[in-house]
Amino acid sequence: MHSSPSPNERTPLHTQMALAAQGLRGVEQGQSAREIVAAWPPSPAKPGAQALLYHTLRHWGQVRALVAQLAQRKPHPQVQALLAVALALLLPQAVSDAPAALPSYQPFTVVDQTVQAVRSHKRLAAQAGFVNACLRRFLREQDRLLALIHTDPAVRWNHPRWWVQALQDDHADWQAILAANNARAPLTLRVNTAQGTRDAYLARLRDAGIEAWPVLEAGIELAKPQDVHTLPGYAQGAFSVQDAAAQLAAPLLLGGLQATPEQQGQPGQMLRVLDACAAPGGKTSHLLEWAASHRLPLDVLALDVDAGRCARITQNLLRLGWGAALEAGKASAKGLEKAAEPSAAPPDSPTAEGMPMDARPAAAAPPTSTTSDTALRAALRVTVQTGDAAQPEAWRPRWLGEHGLLDALLLDAPCSASGIVRRHPDIRWLRRAQDIDALARTQALLLARLWPLLRPGGRLLYCTCSVFHREGREPIRQFLHTHADAALLGDMLQLLPTSGAPSAGDPAGENHDGFFYALLEKKA
Repeated sequence: MHSSPSPNERTPLHTQMALAAQGLRGVEQGQSAREIVAAWPPSPAKPGAQALLYHTLRHWGQVRALVAQLAQRKPHPQVQALLAVALALLLPQAVSDAPAALPSYQPFTVVDQTVQAVRSHKRLAAQAGFVNACLRRFLREQDRLLALIHTDPAVRWNHPRWWVQALQDDHADWQAILAANNARAPLTLRVNTAQGTRDAYLARLRDAGIEAWPVLEAGIELAKPQDVHTLPGYAQGAFSVQDAAAQLAAPLLLGGLQATPEQQGQPGQMLRVLDACAAPGGKTSHLLEWAASHRLPLDVLALDVDAGRCARITQNLLRLGWGAALEAGKASAKGLEKAAEPSAAPPDSPTAEGMPMDARPAAAAPPTSTTSDTALRAALRVTVQTGDAAQPEAWRPRWLGEHGLLDALLLDAPCSASGIVRRHPDIRWLRRAQDIDALARTQALLLARLWPLLRPGGRLLYCTCSVFHREGREPIRQFLHTHADAALLGDMLQLLPTSGAPSAGDPAGENHDGFFYALLEKKA
């Protein structure tokens, strides 16, 4: 933490602490921190309260254990939460790894402001002395108290016991994974290479006084996180925010993908790619950008079960300059629907039920383009559709026709999100052990329902932002066992969060989230 003016010079610390404590209680009740913060009305206290909330969540295992040691009786939930926030500001380790956005406060200031937060709540004012005594006792006895609570690995590592056990079962480097989870993630961008080169954008950042360096094929890591809306070119779609591990999806799926001999003989034919569970659209846009850079004609369906998330996909695609590809996708869908009308079909022509993909109308060329290769942009189209990936019969006819098949399929399956805890510290406290089994069943169902849509020779990339084998290696091994027409291309790739746990042969660099990939091919 860095030095700062007195808390009263801007927003009193006790006001921020009270709001953060309310957020902490919301997480205890099962709400995500992101939803909680989004629901807070704009106020001067909001940024500081958000920083306090996330900081406390990173150390919640320790501070909850300390509250239990310091309080002989269980205090009011708001008082308990305020003590947790205060202790997160006082813990030596928490002080040393606090984000730059969180000011540095002297211990006496933290104690005083916590007492003020209690006194400002009429129903809690009588407990001000109790809070003062608890915090002063911690400052006197912190070495003994920390040694006492650190005998429990779950407390020491700030993760639920079942989570620690699962990592111990799956990974020899379990301690390094937990340490990485407790670190803060960097801000990593993916340059929109359909608009410009990474080197050109790095130069823009340098001109703006922003230190950054390249990662992977199109990625950039910033030395210091900042509001992405303030970065050069955000509104114009110069980049997306995407962790380095997630930036492997598009090249893994599309690299080496080839059209069938029949497709190669048909000018204007596009490769059909489904991005199942696509929200918020980061991988969808990367598929388009990668295809544009590698001159691969692509027709993408971005599918998500939630209409609100689909709207967000569309918004992101429009910001990134894919409006023409979206219009081309709409025109293609309308053409397929029109051809499906019995009255519109000549007597000897196929109806929509048997309409082959090559009968779909060609994409219209966009009226304008942000790239010099307008013809290439015309060879790309994308459709955003609301639908359940586990029920393809409900959405397949509108995009593929009744019997159309996919060339490639990206399945970023719902998972525990155990690989992105450093970005979302509340995840570890919201998940339950039984959630993993339920998610594994969903993952197996999606694989089974989507596999028949793939043509012989087509590819399916299965990925999860998880570090648990139950959501990675195990479902893929089971799927290969039950599907003789499936072949694993290369090795399964389990990336570990690398703030402290580098993966062997790691292709994603030195600082990324946890992720799992398996590339499957359907045998001819």
